[in-house]
Order: sequence, then C-alpha cells, then structure tokens
Amino acid sequence: MSFTGPSIGSGGRREAHEFGRTHVVRPKGRHQATVVWLHGLGDNEDAPDDVEGLEAAAAHVANLLSIEPAD
Repeated sequence: MSFTGPSIGSGGRREAHEFGRTHVVRPKGRHQATVVWLHGLGDNEDAPDDVEGLEAAAAHVANLLSIEPAD
C-alpha cells in the first residue's frame, strides 16, 4: 500500500512513502479490540531520525483506525 503523507519534505516537496502489505482480520463476533503491529521504521538506532517517515506512518495508522467501528 502506498501513501503520500501530508508532510512536506526538505525543499518543500511532498515525500511519497511506501508501506508493506496491510492485513486486516475481520472479527468473527462482536468487535472488541484493535491491534496494530508496526515493523521496520526506526529500527536502526545509529540512523538519523526520519521525521517525515514517522509522520507518514502516523497518518497511515490514523487512516486505518478511522475506519474502525466506533464502539
């Protein structure tokens, strides 16, 4: 799944971020909880902070959660 984040990268251009496949498991009964696993972004402690990548990932997760049941 690809996502063009709302953040502006260096130089004022929009950065496109690619995310791996998103798996959604529908509940067999009443929806009681949501679990989100994140993997990969920020996994190198010696790498510089990727603020744009983190903002794009946060927006991607917020978008996924926005379609969750309200209860």
